[in-house]
Order: sequence, then C-alpha cells, then structure tokens
Amino acid sequence: MRRFMAARLNPRNSELARQKIQVTQLLKRLQDEALGKIQMKDGQRDAAKFLVNKALGNPPTSIAIDPNANAINVRISFVDS
Repeated sequence: MRRFMAARLNPRNSELARQKIQVTQLLKRLQDEALGKIQMKDGQRDAAKFLVNKALGNPPTSIAIDPNANAINVRISFVDS
C-alpha cells in the first residue's frame, strides 16, 4: 500500500525557504572570511556578494545618529560590486 503526501497549499514556499537558506549560507561564508576564519578567492567573494545583492536587493548605505542616546546605527550594503 502506497501513501502519498498531501499537495502543498503553496508550493512556492519551499522555493522561498530554499533561497533563504542559500543566502544565509553565503552570508555566513562572507562573515567567516571577514573574521579571518576562512579565505575566499576574489571570484568567490564577488560571486557571493552578487548573489546576496540579487536576493536581498541593494539598499543605500545610511548612517543615523541619535544624539539623545549617544548611539550610531550604520546600515552598509555592497555597493559597486
């Protein structure tokens, strides 16, 4: 007797989850390289940055300073990659 799984309500969800996992892995590799844990070739680094920018978009770099809290918030993106 064969059993079948029910059809997914939204098959695109599994593709979105897979894409998020791939982007997370790329970000982890870039972070490990920045921390000196691993070394990446220039082509690997450029490809990872390109794919992350493609998946997440490329928001502008912005700096916000809150004088009351003595805090600086910095958002950095890969520009001109």
